[in-house]
Amino acid sequence: MVTTSNTRVLFAELPTEVRVLFYIHSMSAWEYHCNRSHTPAEIYRDLETIWNAEGFTPKDLRDWQRMSTLLETELSKRIPQERNRIEPGRMTRRRRWK
Repeated sequence: MVTTSNTRVLFAELPTEVRVLFYIHSMSAWEYHCNRSHTPAEIYRDLETIWNAEGFTPKDLRDWQRMSTLLETELSKRIPQERNRIEPGRMTRRRRWK
């Protein structure tokens, strides 16, 4: 499917290349990807939800800065809050000294 106009296209109807480019943009949300491992289905669902809610077109991907900022903001909302918080005085890793 070739999309050259500025009409809204649903995520499921996008060409594979456009979905891959949108995923690459999502890598700017470092905390989302590194906080816990996501299954491909979870990542796909989150990206699809954002794409469809915002009503993007493939031409919107040309604005790298805007897309990265938006994805970083939206994906950070999908991080479970209890895992996003470190309790004061608690080490995240314990070391053993020999």
